[in-house]
Amino acid sequence: MDINEVIYTILFLLGGTYTAGTIKTILADECRLAQLTQPHKFIRKSPISKLDVLPTISDFQGKEELLSFYRVLSAMVEPQDLANFVRNFKDVTITRKKASILWGCLGSYDVHRNVLNIAKENTLPHEAFHLSSSEWDKKQEFGYMGFKQANTTTCIGSAMNEGYTELLTARKFQDGRPSTYCTMVRNMKLIELLFPDAKELEHLYFSHDLFTTIEKLEDYASFDDVIHLILEMDSAMHYSGLPLNPTSILKYAKIEFTLYNWLLSKNPSVEQERKFRNIICEDKIYSLIFALYNKKISKKDATDMIKENQVTSQYQKKKIIKMKND
Repeated sequence: MDINEVIYTILFLLGGTYTAGTIKTILADECRLAQLTQPHKFIRKSPISKLDVLPTISDFQGKEELLSFYRVLSAMVEPQDLANFVRNFKDVTITRKKASILWGCLGSYDVHRNVLNIAKENTLPHEAFHLSSSEWDKKQEFGYMGFKQANTTTCIGSAMNEGYTELLTARKFQDGRPSTYCTMVRNMKLIELLFPDAKELEHLYFSHDLFTTIEKLEDYASFDDVIHLILEMDSAMHYSGLPLNPTSILKYAKIEFTLYNWLLSKNPSVEQERKFRNIICEDKIYSLIFALYNKKISKKDATDMIKENQVTSQYQKKKIIKMKND
């Protein structure tokens, strides 16, 4: 079975009513929607952020909530990678608009206005990482935000940026457990393994250098294929909040198998391949897709596992938790 047929089979076994034709239509429509006009002209080289004088404890007066974050950040990165934090920190406005929770916004960072909104306290590290990796070019009306680039109408790299931001947040503040963007975090853990040194990807994030990140990934695929993957990640992110959404599952599975095939093209070590497989299999639905695709299990085995309730996705878990709370 090819990957589309494998995903269709799993979705059907989980109780979906999706046909192979439906999946092909989803792919065709989303491919059109995900096109970015002339991406080679849109994506820009990142400006070099100059490191100013590092803040002292007295500089945090009125911004005390950022002090503990800064201590963690300054211990984990090279001084040059503090440049964006130092610049944005100087005149950042911190708000606590609780009303934003009503429309699902627990925290945000507006790079254009340099405003950090913390509606719930536990979102501060995630949003502070955004502050630490962003720069707005006022003359060009163009933003560089970690792995995301945007003007006032178009953007690329949102999913990479959110996934990696939450990956850092989980590692440094949440015992390794992401609280949001879980699938995007897994995607970025896979991309991280494509770099010989994980610190290199971290540096590219804090220097908001999507351009060089793409160049590095061209060791595995063409520029067009790398751009297509990034756009597919952005597209998939918009569908990831709905339980067992076929578009989301289909897209994320294809993204992870694309990354896996990129890895295999470079004859990875047994250990590197093992780490890659383990990350893919962190979610049981994707583990099942992976096993069926690689013929480790049969369709009957997959059916039996689902019937015996051994497969529970993060979406199903959320639904169960909500039912218990009700």
